[in-house]
Amino acid sequence: MIDVTDWELIGYGEDSTLEKEELRNSKGELYLIKYARIFEVGSSWEDLTEEIAAHVGELLSLNMMKVQMAYRNNRRGCLLRNFVDDYKASEAYPGAFLLQGECPNQYIEIQARTLKGESLIDHAFEMISKLSYWEKIKRDFIFMLLFDFVIGNQDRHPYNWSLLYTEEGVMMSPLYDNGASLGFRFEDDKLESYLEDEVKRKKYYRNTKVKFGLCEKDQVKMIDLYSFLHKNFLLEISDFIGRIENFDYNQFSKRLEENSCLSIAQKKWLNQVIAERNEILVNLFREREG
Repeated sequence: MIDVTDWELIGYGEDSTLEKEELRNSKGELYLIKYARIFEVGSSWEDLTEEIAAHVGELLSLNMMKVQMAYRNNRRGCLLRNFVDDYKASEAYPGAFLLQGECPNQYIEIQARTLKGESLIDHAFEMISKLSYWEKIKRDFIFMLLFDFVIGNQDRHPYNWSLLYTEEGVMMSPLYDNGASLGFRFEDDKLESYLEDEVKRKKYYRNTKVKFGLCEKDQVKMIDLYSFLHKNFLLEISDFIGRIENFDYNQFSKRLEENSCLSIAQKKWLNQVIAERNEILVNLFREREG
């Protein structure tokens, strides 16, 4: 873990639920440091889950934002490399901006909170399929949603993915803002209770809901979204399942053990939750493929 206290403060980031500071190091490289939220009741280790989720994504061979833990003025946070600077991109547009520009009426309808469940999924994908860059980003977008299954991401709204405009053309940005996942609000005693009760864990997985990159507020059940993806994006799912089957659990466990900020309960939980969520996805795939 590095200390970035002496890095230059150049801003405070965009509006967010997490406190942020924009920094520049001595080499002129741009970063963002995010601090975990403080709640009146309970705590959050969202800075840690941001870093861990990035490592999970790397082990799945996904394009992830570079994340590492850091201290600034004796406060712990997750340090994020500026990918716009990294890719020498001229512009970066969040998905919400693009969809509002190209599909304004449908975007408003999706966010109106009148559609639910499978109907919401159908209409939302009908909307994004009209995006002019859809065929270029389709594979990466579906991978993002499947990755969110693995980490149980609660906050993949349409501002939490972007397109980059680079010299090589348009591409989906590295995956970022993945911290609202992996039980980031659970205290150690709650983690222990889940670890001791398989039925409770399975219920927790089964009840997980996601915004799937297209809803600002509403969520749908993961199992309903998976059914839609399996029906419509089988090639992408097959590719992703292959990545899960090659997941290096030994490397993941070693990385957790080396993280001095994690409690024993958190390390046990993270090993368990990633293994079981991966297994759920593989089983869903096999069941439907016979």
